Amino acid sequence: MTLLKKKIEDELNQMDIRDMSAIYEHLRQLTRLRRLPAHKPPARMPSIQQLHDLTAISNGSWSETLINEREDRL
Repeated sequence: MTLLKKKIEDELNQMDIRDMSAIYEHLRQLTRLRRLPAHKPPARMPSIQQLHDLTAISNGSWSETLINEREDRL
């Protein structure tokens, strides 16, 4: 047995059942975390020019729409 496993075993032998239960829950959570797929990288932010191009095709007034939506919440 490796030195690390021996140290872990010695510590476990000195713990009461409540502490061992907490350690077991931590181990289960670590196992679940390893099974999760890797996180996707964040989506690339559009450039200012792309935002201008997208908003230029809108016929309405975005500021008026926001004001109206906020008024509806009051």
